[in-house]
Amino acid sequence: MIEAMLDLAIAGAQKTWATYQYLSKTHEAWTNLDGEMPKVTRSFQKVRQELCEIGLLAKGVWLDQIELYVAVLPSMGEAGYVFDDSVPWWGRSVGFEPGMIYLPSDLPFAAYVPGGTMADVIRHEFAHSWRWLDPCFFEEDWFVRAFGSTYLDHEYCGKEVWEERFFGRRVNIDALERCKSTEARVRLISQGFDQEFVSHYGSTSTCEDFAETFRHFLRYRNSLDRFKPRKGLYKKLKAVERAVHVTQRNIGL
Repeated sequence: MIEAMLDLAIAGAQKTWATYQYLSKTHEAWTNLDGEMPKVTRSFQKVRQELCEIGLLAKGVWLDQIELYVAVLPSMGEAGYVFDDSVPWWGRSVGFEPGMIYLPSDLPFAAYVPGGTMADVIRHEFAHSWRWLDPCFFEEDWFVRAFGSTYLDHEYCGKEVWEERFFGRRVNIDALERCKSTEARVRLISQGFDQEFVSHYGSTSTCEDFAETFRHFLRYRNSLDRFKPRKGLYKKLKAVERAVHVTQRNIGL
């Protein structure tokens, strides 16, 4: 009984401490926010210009309606977010809107990939906003062919599918067995993974795979052929490029 009571007391103290830390983080985020807002604005405008260049945004047209907001709360692990399906009740109660881009208040923050920038986060989130604007387009066959399943299939994990395929090939097993160190085996597996995905975050679901691929497409749109050696990724990038051209024609830009 005493041990159980002690466990409850420790758990309560840990929860109280975690709450205190989060509230402190919130206060610190808002204290520093004014100094970070020019960076947010520059990054947002930079990405909007890129979207203009590829024909998904013009004055009053298509992605021009997407706004960016800094949320009240700091990050709980996310670098940014878009409610591209529906806004939960708690989100509606504090004014969140579907399709809009939200960044946590504790700027700067970690991007989805090492070396990523705030512009990269915004590029990623614009992908989700695009899907919100045209969900029917993302239900068409092109998406499944490129990314393995439907956009909202949260049970599909690209990493698990890739692992099953990679370790199911005898040539890969033989190559791993020839490796003379753990580091060499890790490097070989990483090289295989990089053939298919932009990032580990992108391998967690189809919607994030698309958003990470779109981020990469937008950043390197003028030099996609550099990714030809990464065959799986290159296929996705070209699928995104074709989707951009289709949407561009559909909206008349």
